Amino acid sequence: RPLLPAETLQGNAESVPNYSLSVLGRDQAGMIFKFSQLLAQQKVNITDVNTRLLDGSQPPLYAMIMETFVPPSLDLASLKQALQAVAAEMAVDAHFHPLEQLEI
Repeated sequence: RPLLPAETLQGNAESVPNYSLSVLGRDQAGMIFKFSQLLAQQKVNITDVNTRLLDGSQPPLYAMIMETFVPPSLDLASLKQALQAVAAEMAVDAHFHPLEQLEI
């Protein structure tokens, strides 16, 4: 079916990711939910999510990478602190860093 105007990518600034969240840890229920919920509460737009269960690791390890758009007005120090609190609660490693923007 044709997309409605509200469903199309308008090319606004929020569609261009500027930060990445990488999470690695023991496979467990709720990892995507808890990080997504926190980002949504902070008005951070998740533009892409990639997940993978790492083969052969014991115990099984789960990797997740979220590309995000963080509004310029958001306090990055507070966001990083909140992300680390979720990571500590889940006993996983989380890294949040800016993405390099390539111009072609």
